[in-house]
Amino acid sequence: MSRLLLNVRILVLVLAASILQLGQVGFATDLTKVYQPDQVGDYAHQLYVEPNWVGSNGQFWYARESAQGRVYVLVDPVEKALQPLFDHTKLATALKQYGLEDVESTSLALEALQIKSDFTVLEFSLQNTAFTYELKSGTLSERAEREPTPGGISPDGKWRAFLDGPNLSVEDLETGEVRPLTDDGTEAQPYATALMNPRHVLNGTYQAYWADIRWSWNSRYIATYRMDLNGVTQLTMPNGEETIAYRYPRAMDENVPLATPIVFDLKTGERFTPNIAPLPVLYYGGPRLRWVDDANLMVTSVKRGYKNRTVYSYDVSSQKLRTVLQENSDRFVNIYEGTNWVIYDWDRLLWLSDIDGHTHIYLADLEGGEQMRQITEGAWRVAQPIDIVEGENEIYFLASGRREGVNPYYRALYRIKRFGSDPELLTPDEHDHSVYMSPDGAYIVDNISRVDMPTRSVLRRSRDGKIIMELGGADISPLQALGHRFPEPFSLATSTGFEVHGVLYRPIDFDETKQYPLIEQIYTGPHTSNAARSFNQGLKRSHAQAVANAGFIVLQLDVEGTEGRSRAFLDPAYKNLAEVGLDTRIEVIEALAEAFPQIDLNRVGAFGFSAGGYDVVRLLTRRPDFYKVGVAASGNYDSRWDKADWNEQWLGIDDLSVYEANSMLTSAHRLQGRLLLAHGLQDENVPVQATRELVKALEAAEKHDLFEVDYYPTGGHFLETDPAFVTRRLDFFRTHLGGPEPIKATAD
Repeated sequence: MSRLLLNVRILVLVLAASILQLGQVGFATDLTKVYQPDQVGDYAHQLYVEPNWVGSNGQFWYARESAQGRVYVLVDPVEKALQPLFDHTKLATALKQYGLEDVESTSLALEALQIKSDFTVLEFSLQNTAFTYELKSGTLSERAEREPTPGGISPDGKWRAFLDGPNLSVEDLETGEVRPLTDDGTEAQPYATALMNPRHVLNGTYQAYWADIRWSWNSRYIATYRMDLNGVTQLTMPNGEETIAYRYPRAMDENVPLATPIVFDLKTGERFTPNIAPLPVLYYGGPRLRWVDDANLMVTSVKRGYKNRTVYSYDVSSQKLRTVLQENSDRFVNIYEGTNWVIYDWDRLLWLSDIDGHTHIYLADLEGGEQMRQITEGAWRVAQPIDIVEGENEIYFLASGRREGVNPYYRALYRIKRFGSDPELLTPDEHDHSVYMSPDGAYIVDNISRVDMPTRSVLRRSRDGKIIMELGGADISPLQALGHRFPEPFSLATSTGFEVHGVLYRPIDFDETKQYPLIEQIYTGPHTSNAARSFNQGLKRSHAQAVANAGFIVLQLDVEGTEGRSRAFLDPAYKNLAEVGLDTRIEVIEALAEAFPQIDLNRVGAFGFSAGGYDVVRLLTRRPDFYKVGVAASGNYDSRWDKADWNEQWLGIDDLSVYEANSMLTSAHRLQGRLLLAHGLQDENVPVQATRELVKALEAAEKHDLFEVDYYPTGGHFLETDPAFVTRRLDFFRTHLGGPEPIKATAD
């Protein structure tokens, strides 16, 4: 027996044996619908606790949910007390007396709930009505919905900046006087105008007068930019009987939006332009500008091709420009690892970077006088900074891959001193942690889980990580009554030298005497990982179990070329999106099938959306002998039709042949299996033309009988929220992969 297969048996079969199943499957219940992410919340409750901090001493409230209903509770860490936030019966009675229907004290679904810091008044909305509720007297009154605060208000409340067409003006809110700051803006070269996301037009939130500006703290300066849109690609999108036109910079476009930073001084009327090359804007929005004090502006510049990233500090009072930090790479600077927290008491910028091969925390001098200093180091990864306790010179962060024998994707909480020390582990277990820290830095709400272990939520003391209160756990009793089967995480040592991790989902009515088609839920966008780690991810952020319940075994797998481990693990994706990891995936699936005879290697399929849609097509056209059926939604099948920022990160800008080699249009002729394509006509992220170009290539290759394509007139990027698409996907797999069949005897 190979070592690979041995690892499968040990790591997977042991987990499979630990599956907990309670009750009998409810055959009258459609389990493909029960497990849809937008419906499973009716059967699984309190998958995590998200605190709403209020008052002092670390107090917070949250909605505590169970099969019996919802209760809003207040937590007092000092007293270690948990009590109802208000009298639920009393409030429900008041709401009924007001005239609302279908109001029960055990299921109040209060929206935009806020409580005053003195715990005297609640504000919330219910059934499209805004209310104020006085806790002591029990008085309920309707209140007018607050008008949205107009954009551009200065910190001192005296000025409003707004767009007048392509020009920027300010209004004195005391006198009503309007002062134009520019008068030479044009449609092709406007001021303070972010690249518009058409989704804002579709949902009615777009306001033409909103200016993309940053006020200085003292309200004296406005930082913004002038955008050059000359020659930028313009696309259209249907909106009922109308059409939305919008600019969309595509990978390898000769002309992309360029933003020139500008600072206006309202006191003197002067206008300053830092000596920084125009900033490419490769997706919706504008450049990265941020004030760090009254007169110092931080500007982040990322050159096209992603080989260089620089953070500048511009002192308006002296017009001096300083370099705070700079990253360079002969491949790419990983912008998906970047974060920038200004730590004011330290005069430092906290920065995440993987420049040493693993993602770590660095501190950079805001004055630009010191070299960026590395705070954490080692063959492990900082996943997320959590908080800074400035007075204690401490940094709290989540990290993964630091403990031998623990899933390298599981996050644990650590603390480290600003001036360097060994990180202190505050959550010493083998689970995944999602945490929230109190504003005073004294307490931590910790959601502890694994994909195969329901969430346990606790309150910890930050100074030592000690658990001081239980906040409850996930209630999945309704799912258990239906025969819930936990997903099965596994790991494998592969021939690449990397250990890879994944999750298997079996149907709830799984029969060990039958063989099942295996379907990959795939997404290999290099900026992230795909397999669920936490219990919440496995249930509410994944369609895997819903698809499995239709009679399939579903696989989520992370192999080389994806985020979450190291640069050595990520780099194989560079200029190699079409081929990266394909043979490793087949190696893993074949090993799983050897360990589990219930997997039918003659019936392997895949589904995915966006970059996952691209993945489905590369599986079916680059390895057509292995992958037989696929459903690809919202896919970016040729990067030259997709957004510049994401694609140029991985494919660069120096070689057109790289784009040709990674295009699915060039491998469409190799399709042998059955393929369903789907795309929304209102997809703002990946234009529908990406699918239309693939359809042309398939038709040119005379693959008419092997593929189908569906267009959804009001569909956006995330088609999995459309019940019609979800049903169509399952029907396609049932038709072309079939269902469970008796295990075929094999010759020894």
